[in-house]
Amino acid sequence: MASNAQTGFLGRQLANITHTLAKASQRRDAELQAKRTRLPTAAPAVKAFCSDPSVTSESDVSRSSDSGDSHAELERLDKRLDDFAVDGDKQRIVPPATMKAPLGGGDDSDEVDPKKMLADLDRTQPSSSMGGKDEADHSDDLKRMRAEFDGLIMIDHHHHYPRAMLVSLGIERQASSRDLYEVPDNDGDGPMRMLAELDRLAFENKQQAIIIDDDDPRAMLADLDSQVQASGRALPSCDLSFPSFLILAPNFDKIEDPINITGTLEKESIPYAVALRLESAGCKWEDVKGWITYLFSTGLHGHEAQKKKDEMIVRAEKDLKTTIKYVLEEEKRYRAIEDKERLPCRLIVTNLAADANEEELRVFLSKYNWDIRDVTLMNERDPIKRTKTAHVDMYTRKPAVRASYEVGAIFGLTLNIRLAVEHE
Repeated sequence: MASNAQTGFLGRQLANITHTLAKASQRRDAELQAKRTRLPTAAPAVKAFCSDPSVTSESDVSRSSDSGDSHAELERLDKRLDDFAVDGDKQRIVPPATMKAPLGGGDDSDEVDPKKMLADLDRTQPSSSMGGKDEADHSDDLKRMRAEFDGLIMIDHHHHYPRAMLVSLGIERQASSRDLYEVPDNDGDGPMRMLAELDRLAFENKQQAIIIDDDDPRAMLADLDSQVQASGRALPSCDLSFPSFLILAPNFDKIEDPINITGTLEKESIPYAVALRLESAGCKWEDVKGWITYLFSTGLHGHEAQKKKDEMIVRAEKDLKTTIKYVLEEEKRYRAIEDKERLPCRLIVTNLAADANEEELRVFLSKYNWDIRDVTLMNERDPIKRTKTAHVDMYTRKPAVRASYEVGAIFGLTLNIRLAVEHE
């Protein structure tokens, strides 16, 4: 589809060039016819643009050679333009300043610059006798040729490199900022000035269309900023919202007139554009890159992912607190039930020596060693004697009742043993 559109575009360019040159040839033939009707001594011989530097000074030979050379030049130029149209399928546009066509007869190695040919046509055209309307049409055609050739100078859009897209943005901005259709000037060096301008623009665009394989986003955005500043416009200020910039449309190669096609910057390039503006304001690139990655990235380190992580952590903490609260309540309830079950089988031992421990108490009740479930020394002490209290839990109540009748002493102090519940 893109090849058909480009072929049609080249066909229109060739048609315009052929039409312009045909009109120039007709104008030149009319001039020669007018000179034939004049006196032979009234007009000097017109210089012919041929490969042989020795030009005959006789007027009749000069006129005949001019007419023949004009048709020969048109035939060779048409052939050259056909070759140029065939080469257009290679997806690369050659700048007009580099295209040369062999003109004149004889030696094929002599090449003539199209700028010289059009300059010669401009010198040979009449100044005032050919009519203002034809001159305006001829100047308009040359202006249109310049605009269309300028539109042809573009980079290859089949190479989808990010830097090539940014370079294309600079070319499109410069092309859209120029007024291609000015008022046609009637002075003698109008075509010469247009061709010089065309050569300069072709050289600049050729330098801008160099595709660099380095896909460093920082270098890409630096090129974009330099291109925009060169065109007299600055990037809009970024407020961390969704900024928009002027770029080429995705279907650029399918549009017949790609001079003023605009669009919005791709979403993937927005963080780098914002980072470039922040860096140019004096921020460090490392800090800017970290914040931009955090705000715009869709990965694990982006703002959205971090927000989801925080929400998950809050939910997990809430669930954990709920679980802990439930476990503590269950443990408290379980302890209450267990204490209620142990209470009938518990012995309370008082007047226990301050240095006595759990081992001495177990030795004292050694005959009930297999019936003892747990021995607990309490922290409270007697305010006068400074003796301790202990709780001895039995598995059943029967051995607890028998142990309550035991009598003995530890470290010289007689133990007082009683049941926690006297009557079950």
